[in-house]
Amino acid sequence: MTKQKESARQMRSRRLTCRTIKLAQYPKPLRSEAEKRIYKLEPARARTIIKRSLYRMKSPIAIAAATALGIDIAKAKFDVCLLKENGRAKHKVFLNTRHGFEQLIRWLDSHQVGDHSRACLEATGSYGEPLALFLFEAGFTVSIANPAAVRAFANAGLSRTKTDKVDAELIARFCLAQQPQAWQPPAPELRELQALVRRLDALIEMRVAEENRLSSGGLTETVRHSLEEHIAYLLAEIKQTEALIRQHINNHSDLKEQSDLLDSIPGIGLGDRRAAVG
Repeated sequence: MTKQKESARQMRSRRLTCRTIKLAQYPKPLRSEAEKRIYKLEPARARTIIKRSLYRMKSPIAIAAATALGIDIAKAKFDVCLLKENGRAKHKVFLNTRHGFEQLIRWLDSHQVGDHSRACLEATGSYGEPLALFLFEAGFTVSIANPAAVRAFANAGLSRTKTDKVDAELIARFCLAQQPQAWQPPAPELRELQALVRRLDALIEMRVAEENRLSSGGLTETVRHSLEEHIAYLLAEIKQTEALIRQHINNHSDLKEQSDLLDSIPGIGLGDRRAAVG
């Protein structure tokens, strides 16, 4: 029995010696009482305390780093998700019109979001350009993200749900995590050129559709005559739009100097469209 007690005392002494050596080699960093209280909390609550501390600093840079507006854009409306500095998400839907843009600004003002915040939307053709330009002119930092990058971010987070509301929140979280590059709108003359080219694309598409209907057979004489008149009208509109594009390029020296390059860029050049008009 005496030997067992002696053995137990030796083991305790050995453990204390090891702990003393370990503490001497790897001392714990000193922390203030406030830090000790925070580190005792679970990580989620600790993060919330830090975010609220940043907000109390009233620093635009600190708040901007923790605030993001995700936008899921569609033809007629757009869904937004505002991720605030306290970690909460606010959702809202607006019409994709000038009036809807102004309502968005008033809604952001009601949540005390200033123009130092970042807004992010996916590159989805022409649907989002008016809103992106509106927010840029209002002073926001706007990012237009590659949809493939947003999908990869969603897959990494194992997100499989697909709704407009969920997509808007996903874009907001992508914006906070990845900090995509800020977007700069094209010059006004380039935006006008893009609009003319889109109009030309639409006219060519309508002409091809009408010609396919004309060649389908089984048409009455009245329908055939209507199609032929419409095709002739579309051909005239196509030629007029091409002339407007050439005139617009000639009126701007910077575009004129790049005309050869513009002809080789998909979405800008006229070569493919001339071939399509035939």
